[in-house]
Order: sequence, then C-alpha cells, then structure tokens
Amino acid sequence: MATVILTVGLAFIGYLATYLNGLRLTQRQARLTRVNVQLSDFYGPPFALLEANSRAYDTLSPFQPGCGVGVLVGMGYTER
Repeated sequence: MATVILTVGLAFIGYLATYLNGLRLTQRQARLTRVNVQLSDFYGPPFALLEANSRAYDTLSPFQPGCGVGVLVGMGYTER
C-alpha cells in the first residue's frame, strides 16, 4: 500500500512540475513576443526611413558630378 501511495505521489509531483514549467515557459514566450513587438514598433519606422534614404542616395549619386570624391576649396568645387 505504501508503494502505491509513493508512486501516485511521485506521479502527481511530476505532473505538477511539468505544469508549472510549461506555465513559466508560456509566460516567458509572451514577454518575448511583447518585447519584439515593441522593438519593431520603435525601430521599424526609422529603419525604413534610413533604408529609403540610402537607396535614394545610392541611386542618384552617380548623376551628381564628383559626388563623394571632391573637396570644397574656397567657394569653388574641385575634384580630386
């Protein structure tokens, strides 16, 4: 009789430990999801703006004479 009670008790403890661990993991996943949403809301728009500006600059810079390779000297512009 004692072995049956011990077996049932250990099974119940194992089930309780599994349940609590699953609950903890679910809560942790919910917190991580919330942080990811907050980060994407915070950094998403500035990243999109930066990416659009970088692409526009890369696209239009070949049409500018001496863009990125010249220096300003006095009031004039000279290329290196």
